[in-house]
Amino acid sequence: MPKSTSQFPGPVSEAWDWQLRVRCRQLDTNLFFPREGEGRIARARRKRVAKTVCAPCPVLRTCRLHALQTREPFGVWGGTTEGDRNRISIDEPGPF
Repeated sequence: MPKSTSQFPGPVSEAWDWQLRVRCRQLDTNLFFPREGEGRIARARRKRVAKTVCAPCPVLRTCRLHALQTREPFGVWGGTTEGDRNRISIDEPGPF
């Protein structure tokens, strides 16, 4: 079922400008999203590398919060995998 677009911020540049500063901007998106037929070991390695790219990103927290607020179901966002995000509640205080 399609995700409701009401979860996304409006088209105000301030809401989206953080994406211009992401460390991954020029990288292949295949590093951050699962590929069809990707094996368990390859997937674990890809996620580990993606998280390494995210770690020093200047907008890591903003990216992570975006993924949590929009309930992003796929990929590595803000150093978190879909499994990580499923375990994080944005309603609880914490260092996300």
